[in-house]
Amino acid sequence: MGFIAGRCSAYELNNAKKAFRITISALVIHDELDTVIEPGHADRIYENLASVIRDKHVLAGGGHGDLRNRPEYQGLVNGFVERLPLDL
Repeated sequence: MGFIAGRCSAYELNNAKKAFRITISALVIHDELDTVIEPGHADRIYENLASVIRDKHVLAGGGHGDLRNRPEYQGLVNGFVERLPLDL
């Protein structure tokens, strides 16, 4: 998000730095060829999560903004939710 950060100086666009606040179950899905928000950012967010239950998938191919159109996307979301403990 570096291209817009200069225009929003009052708002820090650093999700990786803020991810330590997330304690609920978390699923991170990212496209491998995203050049707007690179996959390394998803890695940093994932590593900083405070969530005990977490999962990360970087999908081969695909660019920025097309995750929901990917055939495997809904399966990953459904699979993650189905594996959550019932007592959450």
